[in-house]
Amino acid sequence: MRLAVGLVAAIMFATFGRTASAETWLCVISSKFSCTAEGGCQQNQIGMWNEIDLSGETFARCDRNGCDRYPMEVSRSGMYYVFDIPGRGMLAKMLLDGSEYVEVVTLGTMSLVSFGTCKQQ
Repeated sequence: MRLAVGLVAAIMFATFGRTASAETWLCVISSKFSCTAEGGCQQNQIGMWNEIDLSGETFARCDRNGCDRYPMEVSRSGMYYVFDIPGRGMLAKMLLDGSEYVEVVTLGTMSLVSFGTCKQQ
C-alpha cells in the first residue's frame, strides 16, 4: 500500500507540477462499490484518488485525466473529519490520522461507496 501511495503522489506531482501543503491529504482508494436498490452492491473498478486540502477547504476527485476540485465544508465528529461537498451529492469521512477513509457519491439513485486510506502530504 505504501508503494501505491508513493506512486500516486509521484504521478500527481509529475502531472500537475505542484507540491502539496501540510494541510493536504492524499487519499488512495483500495475498494469501491456501486449500489442500487434493485441490484444491491457490486464491486467496481478503482481508477481514482482524492486530494483533500483542509486549509483551502477544497476536495478534489482525481483520475488519469486530471482533477475536479470542489469547495467543501469541513467539520469534526469525535475522531473523524467529515467532508461535505455541497450540491454534489458527495460526503466523505476520514479518521484524524488518515488510517481509514470512506466516501459516498450519489449518481441519481445509485450510490458509489469507496474505502481507502489517506496520507498527509
